Amino acid sequence: MTVTSPDKSVPSGAYVGDAAASNNIGNLQKLTWEGARASIVSGVIGSFAGVTAIGGNWKAITDKSQSATTTAQTRSSDANSTVASAQAVADGTKATIEALTPPPPGEQPTGTTFSDDFERTELGSGYTTYKFGQVADLTIVGGQVQLNQQGDKGTGNVVALSKTVLRTDDQSVSAVMGRANQAGTATTTLYIRAAPDLATFVYLFIQDDEVLLGRGTRTTGLNYTQWVAAKVPVRTGDTVTLHAVGANYQVLINGVPAVAYNDSAKSSPVGVGNRSFGFDSWYYWSGLFGYFSFAVAALTASDLASPPVTGIGWALARISSTNALQPAGSRAVAAGTFDTVRHSSAVTVSALGPGQVQVPVSGWYRMSLGLTYAKALTTQIGADLWWARSPGATWQQLRTGPKTVDTDDAWSVEATFVVYLPAGAVVAPGYSSSDNNNLVGSNTYFDGALINRA
Repeated sequence: MTVTSPDKSVPSGAYVGDAAASNNIGNLQKLTWEGARASIVSGVIGSFAGVTAIGGNWKAITDKSQSATTTAQTRSSDANSTVASAQAVADGTKATIEALTPPPPGEQPTGTTFSDDFERTELGSGYTTYKFGQVADLTIVGGQVQLNQQGDKGTGNVVALSKTVLRTDDQSVSAVMGRANQAGTATTTLYIRAAPDLATFVYLFIQDDEVLLGRGTRTTGLNYTQWVAAKVPVRTGDTVTLHAVGANYQVLINGVPAVAYNDSAKSSPVGVGNRSFGFDSWYYWSGLFGYFSFAVAALTASDLASPPVTGIGWALARISSTNALQPAGSRAVAAGTFDTVRHSSAVTVSALGPGQVQVPVSGWYRMSLGLTYAKALTTQIGADLWWARSPGATWQQLRTGPKTVDTDDAWSVEATFVVYLPAGAVVAPGYSSSDNNNLVGSNTYFDGALINRA
């Protein structure tokens, strides 16, 4: 498959199907890997802009973020959805900043964190695998784990449980979806609160149009009992998260809540013997055709416990619907782009117009950027991140965001970044476009928050 423009030409930088190409479509999901890692380095897991802080009241924070993201429940890659969810992102960021407060003295738990981007040729000794059915082994192809597509004879799956074991009962596991394969028919699964031998576990089935949450056991094979399901699109590059706190289980797609369940009856065991996690890949044989599930491009997991973080963050926006000219090129946004500081805590907005923010402490920061243009573009557009190590230093591009393929509806683009910044660094949003255009409000925004102090 090659992503083309309406006139069938292939724009520069487009994703293509050639496996040897650097812009192969299989690399698309890597753009979200830093976003997946954010939940690990910080313990900040929740709404699209992030909503929870460890040491706080999980339910209260989740409820607060839920109200902030009701208009962004179903994520879509098209521009109209991007625009519609922008206000929800801004509101969610406010909830994040307010929630990022340290726990009381003496209530500062620690836990295990885990991340794996599969940048190797074999799964390795860090996992224990269990095979069910006449299927091949797991293999890594281009940094993504899936069943070997040679040697599968019947419906089945291979489960990979990490040998890393979490330390508490409140847990989270996330996976970045890789190649879609035939994910509308075959299922990829996340496992949490699992026994090391899969005697009991909580699972999340992931298909390209639905997620299904439930509990399971192992006898001669695996037995799945569904709790709830939700129709929601899942695409290559999306981060799917399952986290468990007490009796509450919640599923998020790119940080947006999709479905939840309260296991008040404790039908799935919780405790020291159920702290393993992992994933699987499925092959489904219809009798005529074979179908493979999503590949897994990255896996992260953590106890929902981390050192305290401070309430450091910001939310800038352009409210005016008048044009703010952005010359063609790859550059930081022009002066006069932003006109409103929606929220600010412990940072210096050194220049509001170009959206320049100076951070006070070294650490990992998560930033979300949305740009809304005055007219549809004839080329791809991208949302990028620029920085200067200190005020007065040379500005340079820090991260390049995903591109929106040109269509008649290509009015908006968004990106989320997780980066380490030294104290005193200045960051600002940027863009890439080969056409002159204008940014307009009120869905142009730049939000950020400290998620883990160095």
